[in-house]
Amino acid sequence: MKLLKALFMICALGLLAQGAVFADDALLKPFVLGSKGPGTVAEKVEASKTALIANGFTIAGTYSPYPNTTIIVVTSDALKANAAKSEHGGFGAMQRVAVVKAGSEVQVSYTNPVYMAKVYRMAG
Repeated sequence: MKLLKALFMICALGLLAQGAVFADDALLKPFVLGSKGPGTVAEKVEASKTALIANGFTIAGTYSPYPNTTIIVVTSDALKANAAKSEHGGFGAMQRVAVVKAGSEVQVSYTNPVYMAKVYRMAG
């Protein structure tokens, strides 16, 4: 029983210490809302792909986990180079862009690269 309590305390202290690391980024969120407005998911997916390619990203793939939802997976030379610097960098070698119909609007969001770098303790 004492061992169990000791393990619990160690875990609790670890979580508190990790929280202190993220204290500077209290508003840091895992996703960023890029845009929202009228339209269809298909229109926003095509517009997003065009904008991503124009800004140096490569489309790695797409999938639709739910109706009215499309996820675009992208990468870039910069993301891959940064990922190579860390043990768990593979998690940061790509980004997900979500296009979702929410009520009467279509929202485009993406994973926050700064958040991902901190979560996976990446070098950059």
